[in-house]
Amino acid sequence: MQRGPRTTTKEKLLQIFEASPDLTLQEYGNRLGVTKERVRQLIACLGLERQRRKHAGQPICPECGGRKSYEAKLCRACWWQSR
Repeated sequence: MQRGPRTTTKEKLLQIFEASPDLTLQEYGNRLGVTKERVRQLIACLGLERQRRKHAGQPICPECGGRKSYEAKLCRACWWQSR
């Protein structure tokens, strides 16, 4: 019984990375069946650059795009300017 050509984990990662580059390391690892540390190593080995999420989940000021507290409408700097 012959099998087709084997796809390596690096090749699979490259395919997934090109299709959706904004996934987390954990999400890549879940799709490939490896740990997020191994995904990080493979990304470094392949020379791929990931987009880093700045302050993921943190609310953003509508005026300047900076961080603000959850209950505030504006960040501190924009709030002082608007007074």
